[in-house]
Amino acid sequence: MYAFEPFAENVQSLLGHIYINDLRNVQVIQVALAACSGLAGFTLDRGNCQNALTDARAATLVMPTLSLDEAVERYGLAPPALIKMDVEGAEGALLQGARRTLECYRPTIFVALHGEEQKQECQTFLESLRYRLHALDGTPICGACLTDEVYALTPQGTTPGDHMNDLHCPKASSGT
Repeated sequence: MYAFEPFAENVQSLLGHIYINDLRNVQVIQVALAACSGLAGFTLDRGNCQNALTDARAATLVMPTLSLDEAVERYGLAPPALIKMDVEGAEGALLQGARRTLECYRPTIFVALHGEEQKQECQTFLESLRYRLHALDGTPICGACLTDEVYALTPQGTTPGDHMNDLHCPKASSGT
């Protein structure tokens, strides 16, 4: 299991929870997942759990970013079977940077959506990949997304690797 967390103070807290719960299957990667790999600014004025990526040119704190596709394809991380994200307004960018991984491996996705723009962008993107969105109570989302937290599933019969020949997806074992 991989936990991606860019902010050092949150990494320390996460490592503490991993230690006290004796979790041996978690690997923390201190980087922000984004649409592409590079550098991004990071806000510092919103509290530990609400800071967000911003323009690097005007930021006091600049940090590395990594796309999930690159993490899987270039660095050999196991493709996810499940993605849970709460990225304070960067949901659409993270999904864009995971397009090939989502197309090839079809993980289940849980996402906290921050704002109407993110709701619309993520819904449109996930539906374009044939994901079906649901509210956390299991209600299918038909039409506009009116909730801040959703999960996305692929249609029954669509499993990891279904499109591998069409997309030239690498064969890899499914990870968490």
